Amino acid sequence: MKKRVKLLSALLAVLMVFALAGCGASSKNAAEGMAETEYTYSNAAFDAAEPEMPEEGAPAPNPYGLSGRNDALPTAQDMSEKIIYNANINLETTQFDSALERLAQMVAELGGYMESSSISGSNYGSIARGNVGARTAEYTIRVPSANFSALTGGLTELGNVPYSRTYTRNITTDYYDTQSRLDAYKVQEKRLLEMLSVAETVEDMLSIQRELTDVQYEIDSLTGTLRYYDNQVGYSTVYLNVQEVREYTPEPTITLTYWERMSKGFKESLNATGRFFTEFFLWFVTSLPWLIPLGAALAVVIALLRRRAARDPERARRREERRQAKAAARAARKSAKKGETPKE
Repeated sequence: MKKRVKLLSALLAVLMVFALAGCGASSKNAAEGMAETEYTYSNAAFDAAEPEMPEEGAPAPNPYGLSGRNDALPTAQDMSEKIIYNANINLETTQFDSALERLAQMVAELGGYMESSSISGSNYGSIARGNVGARTAEYTIRVPSANFSALTGGLTELGNVPYSRTYTRNITTDYYDTQSRLDAYKVQEKRLLEMLSVAETVEDMLSIQRELTDVQYEIDSLTGTLRYYDNQVGYSTVYLNVQEVREYTPEPTITLTYWERMSKGFKESLNATGRFFTEFFLWFVTSLPWLIPLGAALAVVIALLRRRAARDPERARRREERRQAKAAARAARKSAKKGETPKE
């Protein structure tokens, strides 16, 4: 019975090699339209004699009735393209709150969801003072790939889109190569389970169990990879930045003339000046509650300093001398205007 288990182990190893070789050939045929199959013989799992290699140019022997191609694998006609769609988009809006509400509604209508979101720049004080243009929102949106274009195109209804970049990744070859490897490992798992059911000695059972554990690990890993691919292909990702602005970014135009540039620059400067005085007046009025006490305190400090200076005789003398010098200078100017010589 032990010899039978070893023989089955050798056959299983050869079967695995043929299946993997068939997987590689199938993937290559699907990508390049080639029909050649390349066989590689190995027996790394168990000690067994290698099959006799064919002479150069002769067809590969098939003593076990195995096919070099796995008929269960998808052919080129069965393979649908697996493409991942992603986009980075910047959106400007003058109606920040309503734009975010409409965005959430649009994503829900298209069957998508917000994977992550964050809003910054808004606070009660800035809103109370009427300040706008400082809030931004960052979104990672997942939407069914069939509705990807509908979402990216519909964002223009929410505001201005100054930047948009769409990029794709074709994973067709990787996807079906992973699927082929998974199918091959499942075949090997089935054979190992059959061998385990007929094993009689503990040594054989442990040897088969170790091999089975490795195979099941590969199956779990490849299954997870396929699930990730399916998720990325089925749902596209849009990285959206929403910014609140006063004015939309102008679209690029043809080079302006000298007078057009002057007129545009004058209007921009005039608008900037108007905004400055508007914001300054708003700041001044809203700051009066603390500006008035501050001004009163400053006036008291100045009065105290003057009173202290008045009590100092030396300072009082110098101040009187300066006052007299100013009075003499004024008198001299008046005399000069009348043509009189000032008295000594």
